[in-house]
Amino acid sequence: FPALKRTAQHDPDAKVVAEALAQMSRLLGRTVPQSHSRFGGTAKENIPLLIVSMSHPNGAVVSSASRLAKMYGEEARALTTWLIASLRDKEKGDTYSRRYIAMDALARIQDPSAVKALTEVLYEEDRHIRFNAIYALSRFGPAAKEATGRMRELLKQADYEEREYLL
Repeated sequence: FPALKRTAQHDPDAKVVAEALAQMSRLLGRTVPQSHSRFGGTAKENIPLLIVSMSHPNGAVVSSASRLAKMYGEEARALTTWLIASLRDKEKGDTYSRRYIAMDALARIQDPSAVKALTEVLYEEDRHIRFNAIYALSRFGPAAKEATGRMRELLKQADYEEREYLL
């Protein structure tokens, strides 16, 4: 883990950085949270790296950083600002994947300040992006109350598949 972290911090090749972050996520996914501190995998130790990575101009690096962030759940609330920026940025490459990962990470972190940005996504044309926003908002429970008006509007005009998602 320390070698992957050093690679993610210092390698000039964006593909290598993205892969190092992806491998860090895989390692965290295979271990219990209580063991993360033994190999330098705690959120507190890695938030600075994730903040830098989420500001990277390469979409693959941002996606990999978001995947790693979602592994930390609520411990990663310091990343909410960057995840929201990633969600709102429709110009960078690999847009769908990166935005989906940002929504998934926001759902796991459950910072109430993300509800407004997720609610904005409900107004987009792409139904798959909307589905992901609905899923993310569903994880917030009562904290997502401000999204219920738009969800009701969507329910009125929804086809069968959309109704399944909304209900």
